[in-house]
Amino acid sequence: MKIKLLSIIILLFVGFGFSQQKMIVPEYEPGQLIVKLKDDVSAGISYGDNNNTKSGIARNEMTEDIGKILGISQKIKKQEVLFSLKSIERSIVVRNEMIRQENELNNKPKNQGAQGADPSEENQQFFSMKNVIKIEFEDPMTNIYEIIEQLKDNPKVDYVEPNYIFSINDYTVESDIIYDKDLKSSSSSNTTTTTPSDPLYSEQSGIVKTNIDDVWTDYGTGDGSQIVAVLDTGVDYTHPDLEANIWVNEAELNGVEGYDDDGNGYVDDIRGWDFINDDNAPLDDNMHGTHVAGIIGAVGNNEKGIAGAAWNVKIMPIKVFQASGRAGTIDVVEGIEYAINKNATILNMSFASSNNSQTLKTVLENAYIDNILMIAASGNNSIPIGPCLGCYPFFPAAYRFVIGVEDYSGGYDNHDQDGPIFSRHPNNLNYELQSFGSSILSTVPNGGYRKLTGTSMAAPLVAGSMSLYNIYREDKNETREIRIAKTVNSTTNTDGYFDLKHTLENEELNPILRLSSINYNDEIDGNENKNSIVDAGEKIEIDVTVVNWFAASSNIEMKLEFGGNEIQNEFFASKVTITDSEVKMSPLGEYGTRRTSSESDNFSIEINNDVIHDTEILIKISVWDTERPDDIYVLNDSFLI
Repeated sequence: MKIKLLSIIILLFVGFGFSQQKMIVPEYEPGQLIVKLKDDVSAGISYGDNNNTKSGIARNEMTEDIGKILGISQKIKKQEVLFSLKSIERSIVVRNEMIRQENELNNKPKNQGAQGADPSEENQQFFSMKNVIKIEFEDPMTNIYEIIEQLKDNPKVDYVEPNYIFSINDYTVESDIIYDKDLKSSSSSNTTTTTPSDPLYSEQSGIVKTNIDDVWTDYGTGDGSQIVAVLDTGVDYTHPDLEANIWVNEAELNGVEGYDDDGNGYVDDIRGWDFINDDNAPLDDNMHGTHVAGIIGAVGNNEKGIAGAAWNVKIMPIKVFQASGRAGTIDVVEGIEYAINKNATILNMSFASSNNSQTLKTVLENAYIDNILMIAASGNNSIPIGPCLGCYPFFPAAYRFVIGVEDYSGGYDNHDQDGPIFSRHPNNLNYELQSFGSSILSTVPNGGYRKLTGTSMAAPLVAGSMSLYNIYREDKNETREIRIAKTVNSTTNTDGYFDLKHTLENEELNPILRLSSINYNDEIDGNENKNSIVDAGEKIEIDVTVVNWFAASSNIEMKLEFGGNEIQNEFFASKVTITDSEVKMSPLGEYGTRRTSSESDNFSIEINNDVIHDTEILIKISVWDTERPDDIYVLNDSFLI
């Protein structure tokens, strides 16, 4: 019998919760705000007729003064409507579906606003991409937090946030630049072998450790059908080891120069877009983006440099970071929107921030619903994800619908102290995988190769691998949840790092159930003090959140018991009566989440009248799938009366 234990203490009487974390001073672009007006607010917005655009980027127009709409007196230099009509219409459908799922999760009436920005979150709302507006003030020293405070209760506003800064994680340089002219090719080309002719392949140990080389032999090296968007500092798409694998926008390549042939608002975007300089040449002025691109898809077996995880894949260069390695939320989300609308199948996001941008989250939710796999670096700050004092998550890697990647051989990386199959965050934030990011050799601009270290290097090894997974599992018709769950659980076949071959071949799809939170409710008829505190003489309902980290669970059972030894439990039983110790839950889908309160079936206890203040009661709750009764998970908890 496999029993897993986790000790948790909830101090209800002082209001201390798991979300308490080290305070961080957020970094943002000065004098700028992102405002999301409610969908039904008329802002005088018209969407550009992109097909008539002759030069530059077609912008949406907003005729109403956003300052007057919001009732703020500060002088506004610029107001810009983000997102295209196509994206907005799709996002409204996505929002309505997520509200439906959340209502079902928490057993809410259909007309009640859902809580949560993804199906597992309970403290925020769902939002569409409509009426999202960037504001730039005349005075860059404008106190934006004062304005945010002023607008937080405005009935026309869904949310307001700064234009948060993201970074490419302070990677380190580990070698000088190597050029092809200084190299000798290895064996002659032979695409049936796991040893390609690329002269630097012997230094790519991560390929072998993650069994990518075995996948090349048993399945293939890619067929060019997968499009991996590299949201980064740009890509040197002229690099001899990348050029053949660079994505090409055929409509613009074969169209009229200076004309927006595909009507997406970007003129002559043949090889992606530069959102920093607003032009069609997303070249790398840092080296980070080119290095990431090579790890994903440097051409393999071509007697040049290295081999990417996929030899034949399409790299979509999207420059959203300055040469300094910084980017605002606005550039990032516009780049993601571009990738979605140009049919990227995977997003590689080798960047991070401790700031949780609602705008970024909304756009990524839409990518997730569109069945796009998203891979992100956890960051390089040596900080646990928490929740705990001194801990905090980094985004977008921390989102549950994004595969967050640590460096297995690092020690410098932001890491998930609970591992990939558990989260104590109420919205299930976690990092899912460990890959290899130390001293990784890959392409750099001007035809060179160099070793860099960072989680930025670990993430693209997974992104390139998953492009192969998408091809060779295409006929299985797997849901996006199963794809993520199989990736997360691939580490069971290794020492704890990602294994592509196991991910491809693992057919043992079993549920993995965890309890992520315990909630105490005293709003029961007959209780005097309905104050969310466990008091003497009260009846208490206990509901739990069940998270399934793998395949669908047919039927779930749970049991509540006292959590001490025999002598302790005798004492607890003299103070508390467990009146409902067993709870059943209906089937839970793969990678799904549900609270027992949604099914009106909760544990319940009664507290004796004579229990003294601050009496601590230990309990434990077990959960298992009825078809796998030996695989039991136990969550230990305590509460104070």
